[in-house]
Amino acid sequence: MVLKTPKETVHVLDVLVSARSDLHLPPDELAFVIGHEVAHLLAKHHVDNLHVRLYADPLVWFGWLKRKAVSSTPITTNTFRREREFEADEIGMHLMARAGFNPEAAVRAMERAAKSEEQYMAAMRERAKRGDVDAAKKIEGFNTTHPPARQRVERLRQHLPAAMKAYRDYQQRTAGA
Repeated sequence: MVLKTPKETVHVLDVLVSARSDLHLPPDELAFVIGHEVAHLLAKHHVDNLHVRLYADPLVWFGWLKRKAVSSTPITTNTFRREREFEADEIGMHLMARAGFNPEAAVRAMERAAKSEEQYMAAMRERAKRGDVDAAKKIEGFNTTHPPARQRVERLRQHLPAAMKAYRDYQQRTAGA
């Protein structure tokens, strides 16, 4: 499944949509995942990242002018990336609520992600203990771009009352329609 906007594309893995998949999500949880990805576009995170990279490294800027391509060297800070994920979670939860999907599903989806993350990280730590360098790099790489899912669950819970209000407002507007 692919959602296209005039400037960007949002990809949703087929395994999240297919009922035959172990990762199949109920509609409300899938609405959160899609809302989260659309939120990155609405918040212009891709543009912010380009600005940070261009202004942070003149060599990238000159390279872009010369080749019309941006270096793959990441320059943004971890905190900046993680805050974007929190922001996309919050916006995504509000989008789903305003579209008539129960925002409590955002918390459930992130709790599901937290459980998977904990299992994955435990497996990677075990592999890293045995000297698997790739496993150690995967742990480090994941932690640089995303906050721990448990933190995201807590943040979503903080925003849940406002999202529930938007959800109830939607239900009232559409009752009897």
